[in-house]
Amino acid sequence: MAAVGPEEGDQAPANWPPSPLPATSAFLFPMDSPVRQWCLKTIAPNTWFDKFILFLIIFNSITMGMTDYAVVEAETNTPAGGGKTGFKIGSDFTTEVESGSNTFVEALELPFLILFTIEMITKIIALGFRGSPNTYIKDGWNKLDLLVVVVGWLGLILDAIDPELLPINLGVLRAFRILRPLRSIARLPGLKRVISSLISSIPYLIDLVILVAFCLLIFSILGMQLFSGKMHYRCRITEFPVKLDPTCNTTSSDNFLGLDCWETYISAVLADPEAWRCLPDAAADDDIKDKSSSPWAIPQDCIWPFSPEDGTLCSSESNLDKHTCAVGEFCGSNYDPFGNERFITAETPYGFNRMDSGTWSEDYNWGLTQFDNIGQSFVTIFQAVSEEGWTDIMYACMDVDGTISSYIVFILLIFCGSFFLMNLFLAAIGIEEEDEEEEETEEEAVERKQEETAHQLAEDNAGPLKKFVTHKYFDGFITGCILVNTITLSMDKYPEADALKDIEVVNMILTYVFIIEMALKVPALGPVAYASDPFNLFDAFIVTTSIVEIIIAATGDGEGGASGMSALRTFRLFRVFKLAKQWEEMQILLKAMVRTVFDIANFAVLLALFMYIMALVGMQFFANEMHFDAETGAKISFIDKFDRFNSFDVMSNIPRNNFDNLTWSLTTIFQFLSGENWNSIMYDCYRAIGIGGVIYSLVVFIVGVMIVMNLFLAILLSNFEGNDDLIKVGGDSSVTPEIIQETEDSVPRRATIMPESTSKAFWFLESSNPLRAQCTKIANDKRFENFILFLILFSSCTLAIDSPLDQPSSLLQGLDVIMTILFFLEFAIKAISLGFMLHKGSYLRNGWNVLDFVIVVISFMAMFGVGPGKSLRALRTVRVLRPLRMVNKLPELQLVVNALMNSVPAVANVLLICFLFFLIFAILGVNIFKGTLFACGGDGAYGGDECPFDEGLCDLILDPVGYSAMSAAQGAVLPTDSACAAAYAAASSVVPTSRELCECQDPAAWAAVLPRSFDNVGDALLLLYELSTTEGWVDYMYAAVDSEGIDMQPRRYLKNSDGTDNYDDKSDTVLIILFYVMFIVVGSFFVINLFVGVVIDNFNSLKAAKEGGSVFMTDEQKEWSNTRKFVMKLRPKRQYKPPTNPFRKSMHDIMNIEKPLSFDAFIMLCIILNSTVMAIEYHGMSDTFRAVLTNINYLFAFIFTVEMIIKVAALGWVRYLSDSWNKFDCMIVFGTDIGLALYFITGIEIGSVASIIRMCRIGRIFRLVNSAKSLNQYFTTIISSLPSLYNIGLLLFLLFFIYAVMAVQIFSKVEYNDDYTERANFRNFGNSMVTLFRFSTGENWNGYMHSMLMNKEPDCHLDPPYPKDSEWCFASDLDPCGSQPGALMKAGGVFTDAELEAFGDSTCCIELYGCGDAGWALFFFYSFTLLVTFVMLNLFLGVILEAFEDNETGDTLSPAELDLFCEDWCKFDNDGTGNMKVSDLTSFMQILDKPMGFGEEYDANNDELYMRLEECGIMNIQVDQSEEPVVHIHQVATALAQRVVQERIGSADIDLDPTAVKSEHANEGKQFVRAIIKPEYTMSASERKVSMAVRNEEMHNLYDNHEVNVHHIPHPANHAAALSPKVPPVVEEGGDEKEAEDEEKVVEEKVEEKGETEEKGETEEKGE
Repeated sequence: MAAVGPEEGDQAPANWPPSPLPATSAFLFPMDSPVRQWCLKTIAPNTWFDKFILFLIIFNSITMGMTDYAVVEAETNTPAGGGKTGFKIGSDFTTEVESGSNTFVEALELPFLILFTIEMITKIIALGFRGSPNTYIKDGWNKLDLLVVVVGWLGLILDAIDPELLPINLGVLRAFRILRPLRSIARLPGLKRVISSLISSIPYLIDLVILVAFCLLIFSILGMQLFSGKMHYRCRITEFPVKLDPTCNTTSSDNFLGLDCWETYISAVLADPEAWRCLPDAAADDDIKDKSSSPWAIPQDCIWPFSPEDGTLCSSESNLDKHTCAVGEFCGSNYDPFGNERFITAETPYGFNRMDSGTWSEDYNWGLTQFDNIGQSFVTIFQAVSEEGWTDIMYACMDVDGTISSYIVFILLIFCGSFFLMNLFLAAIGIEEEDEEEEETEEEAVERKQEETAHQLAEDNAGPLKKFVTHKYFDGFITGCILVNTITLSMDKYPEADALKDIEVVNMILTYVFIIEMALKVPALGPVAYASDPFNLFDAFIVTTSIVEIIIAATGDGEGGASGMSALRTFRLFRVFKLAKQWEEMQILLKAMVRTVFDIANFAVLLALFMYIMALVGMQFFANEMHFDAETGAKISFIDKFDRFNSFDVMSNIPRNNFDNLTWSLTTIFQFLSGENWNSIMYDCYRAIGIGGVIYSLVVFIVGVMIVMNLFLAILLSNFEGNDDLIKVGGDSSVTPEIIQETEDSVPRRATIMPESTSKAFWFLESSNPLRAQCTKIANDKRFENFILFLILFSSCTLAIDSPLDQPSSLLQGLDVIMTILFFLEFAIKAISLGFMLHKGSYLRNGWNVLDFVIVVISFMAMFGVGPGKSLRALRTVRVLRPLRMVNKLPELQLVVNALMNSVPAVANVLLICFLFFLIFAILGVNIFKGTLFACGGDGAYGGDECPFDEGLCDLILDPVGYSAMSAAQGAVLPTDSACAAAYAAASSVVPTSRELCECQDPAAWAAVLPRSFDNVGDALLLLYELSTTEGWVDYMYAAVDSEGIDMQPRRYLKNSDGTDNYDDKSDTVLIILFYVMFIVVGSFFVINLFVGVVIDNFNSLKAAKEGGSVFMTDEQKEWSNTRKFVMKLRPKRQYKPPTNPFRKSMHDIMNIEKPLSFDAFIMLCIILNSTVMAIEYHGMSDTFRAVLTNINYLFAFIFTVEMIIKVAALGWVRYLSDSWNKFDCMIVFGTDIGLALYFITGIEIGSVASIIRMCRIGRIFRLVNSAKSLNQYFTTIISSLPSLYNIGLLLFLLFFIYAVMAVQIFSKVEYNDDYTERANFRNFGNSMVTLFRFSTGENWNGYMHSMLMNKEPDCHLDPPYPKDSEWCFASDLDPCGSQPGALMKAGGVFTDAELEAFGDSTCCIELYGCGDAGWALFFFYSFTLLVTFVMLNLFLGVILEAFEDNETGDTLSPAELDLFCEDWCKFDNDGTGNMKVSDLTSFMQILDKPMGFGEEYDANNDELYMRLEECGIMNIQVDQSEEPVVHIHQVATALAQRVVQERIGSADIDLDPTAVKSEHANEGKQFVRAIIKPEYTMSASERKVSMAVRNEEMHNLYDNHEVNVHHIPHPANHAAALSPKVPPVVEEGGDEKEAEDEEKVVEEKVEEKGETEEKGETEEKGE
């Protein structure tokens, strides 16, 4: 075959064309055909053809986004193009228009298709279609090309035929065009590499998706069992459904509720309900026996009016934890108890399906949030696990089923699903990404070295001018100017102050200073040297923009010039980054960030591609579909019988997150990625097109958030991994051996207090002083320490019980005084013993003692009413610090806190970088948005539709005109008796602002539309901090888009010149959206995750310094974790002898059946089928289906009962119950059988209990994990990380406890509002804990904070006093008093505390009228978010990544060798306890196969056995000192793993000196194997050494001859700590795969051979 290559100048790979290729392609072109040779040359990678096709793909992708969905065909709601005319959305459809963009897109469709077809044919001719590995169809990207081309031609052909004659949806075929942008992946090497990384992670992701889906399925079934059918119940105004009034209707709408006759009808129903009863003879719901005999089996033309005052779901059962209806109202559902629909399907009288009338509202997610079937339940649970809107679902479930069940389900779901399972996606994706990033780091190191060399060559002799510009004083002066420039830019605000004019002068002077700096540096350094410094280029760009700004200021005038200056002035902000030149830590961080930006460039392309494709898909399916009725929320069809589709009410009610054009479609997809209110988008998609909208939303969230965004975080974290510079402070590494030792020493089991012998306590108490000696004795007494720990716990409990809402308790106050005195005595004893503070080792030289001392001092100040404790409120607040003393008492807490404190210096640098980024966006935001986020109507009025005045005045406020240009109608709406109206008339030609007109009517009406604004840098920084959590960022973006300028009323849509509404986007919409999107990308995705990356990297450095030990585990916990990991991998088996009794032996034989299906496999199959049966249940299933499922459940109950009987008969009760799974099975079987017996014998059906029992059986499916190796890895991760998670969780609980108590003391008296409700409040400790748990997930924490600050004094009271003669209403059964202080204060009343106490009497209650303290609220919520959301919860992520990485690495012993080990171990551990008697070790070593032992074929003498135990280190294992000394399987296997490594790499490469090990463990009170076995050698030490060397050499030769498997040796550097000792690196040379397989068979055959020689009838059952 002739050589084929690309054209000259192209860079095709050297191995082109690929080989082998088919001899003939397309049945026509042999390999030597000129046509085929030309095609091969053309399609070679990196040729002009390849680049041209990439250009076509990009150009075609852009044109697809140009489709204009605002111009549609009159009948089909599809874009009008191809020269056809259509109608403008929002118009009256009377004027036809033509869309030029649609015509352009349609005109290019055929040329694009032809070109892509030519590409496809060229490739097929060159490579052949099929027949060899390198043909066209073998490439996955070519398959995608083929699909797109074929479907494209099919669409064109069908489009030319009458679509009505074909049963094919052309819209679906056109949707395939959206796949074309995916073709760009194959032509972008960097992007293809990222995709390959994702593809290589697919095996892990598939396993993880199965695990997550399985866990969510369990919660979904649990939700069905608990809440199915209950989410339809609402409070009704009648006891039963009623008939409609046939005379109350209209032909202009399906919504009759607004008709005058409707109120008359409702009044008549309430006056005589029986007269309107729908089914007079219908039985009550409790008397209905089955679905078919129900009176509601046939739907009726009736309704069941619900209460207009109570929109909460309810429960028909009276329970304090459930929501019950008010007196005179009744809880009912549109479905009967068996799921029959009571009413016919009709749009009247509500304007939507009347069967949805109970849940069709935004509060209940338009009826989608249900547990009626597995699909709805799964979607609801998935939404909850995404941490968005989950509390609303939980509160609804609490209303219908009570508090306890809802708390258990949802809090457990968030812990297991959100905090743990969802974070595993990052671990799974990060596996492959890590290897690629290491290669890229090496390339970057080479490039960096080349840059440094080039910079060194550019240095020349310094002249006088150069010395001047490089002098430290010159740099210091410029640095000072930068700081002054930043400060002056930060002083911009609204309303503007006179001083801002002077500030502008200062800014101008500084601008000239920076121009002069550049003018001096260029000639001093030379253009080349000047340009070689990136900071100089950066400065030159800013100076250039400043010069342009000066020119505009000098030549421009009016708004255009001001606007240009405002845009250019923002570039000054970035000058603050020049500080990095003198600030080393900032420079290191910025370099890491810049490097990360380059690394995520490919990810950015992938993200943009994903967003673009999803946006195009969204436009294809949802454009012009989200038209909803403003009153009912129901979808308005394109062909609407009432012609409402284009009405202003419908158009203005289109959701902001829509897909009507490319701008908003991309914004909506980005909102998905940010996770903010993604569920509300899903609900709108559901309303628009049905279940397809739910599927689309779930796909976008799963792929975009769980995979693509986790890929971004994996790239980010990989850039920080191992970068020691990032954790340096002041040039010194923050992770040093001294610090590690200090961390370890700071968590002793119990510290001993030893005073300095030469020190004096309090200047006069010598160490020999009897008082000091006695204090030292007391302080060192364990009982004293335990007593103090008890006092802390007891004090914490009293804090949780105490509440400001209760009457002041003298008991609690007395206990508080006693606690304070006792803690002071503890301080006094320790201070006398150690000395106070002046010498080394004194009391205040320990940080934890300082914390104790501060708490004691503040408590005393509060008790005596001095300093910060002058008020009872302050006293209650400062006491919350007491639980912090637990940290000093518990080693686990100290461990986590010390690790956190060690990270503070590194985190401080990152936080400062975060602050600088926030400052830049804050200054920019103030410059753009100051004074614009206000409206006449205030809160929520940013769309301009909440104006509080008459329509005429509101229109004038929206479009102000001068007095002289005002019409008579406009003049009539002005207030004539106000001074502002007179001033307005006097200045007749001046156009007033919206604010002036609004305040002229009501000075208080002009207010902020949202709680925060960009009116000054301080407010802007607070706002950006809130938005960095992604909570509420879309609301501020919408408000900014609607804004019309300073002091102008916002509006969503503009007006055309003819007065008609214009529904096109405003000109600045894209720029405003870009500002908020950029902040979320930089401030949330990047900077906050940068913070996370540095924190995790610091912990990894601590871990490396501790030689692989976990940072968050004590030594005992590490041992437990390693043991658990090993046991889960090893799975010791239990050896049972078959019973002799014939019946029991027959049961034993049944239990050990293997063919055709083993007994265990059959039971597992039954478990899966039982779970499936539970999953296919649904609310409203037929009687027949219900009976079938019931009988199947009886069958499964019988099968599982028989299973238990068989096992008990075969094993006996003792052995049966020794297995934890058997205990679980026994409990479930007994519970189920008892429930069934009660039902069949007495007729009592404990439905909910039976449901829970059936649900619990699903837990047995976890036993399948034992047979699923890939899933077992994730469970091993969970188990091995439990100690670390426990320690972090302990500290997290302590923080929750402190903040919960603080919240009760500060905010419990706040009155209820939209967010501070009966379900979410701080009025008791329990609610406070749950509410804080909600905030830890980020669920509307800032909205909740602002809601508590809505009311301010004097309309409310910061700390309302307890009413002397009455009680608070929230905890009372009494009716509210007629005179309420809260209402009187809002009306202007002013009262003293004594007067407030006197309100009410014993016959009524007082409503709380407190308001939130703004200062405390900011500190409380901001600090809680920082500590818990940003720090503590991210520690969970770090621990999971650590555990996953440890479990992912290889094992020293191969699986086959582990099986051999386990076979022999179980001969000495019949019960599978994991322990072996020390006396059996020599016998065990004798039968243990090579390479770990000697094997049964070789009879070793005592010397050899002792030597083998010695060289493995088993002699130095610490023994469990029980009745008979035993060793654990993990200890022995770890020692033998060292032996295997020794044999495989040579004994000279590893130090296994037993004396070193012995000296390490030689502690008092410990016993070792050596002391029990007491080896007595017959050979001398020198003879033993020679014998050992000879035997090791023989063993090594055996490995060289491939008698055992040596290809399972991993790199020990990557080896899990549980199985691998510290050994030198092992380099894998590769090896032949066939040899490796043969060698693996050798070991596997040994396993099989051992199994065949086992005693006949021996039973093996897996243990825990």
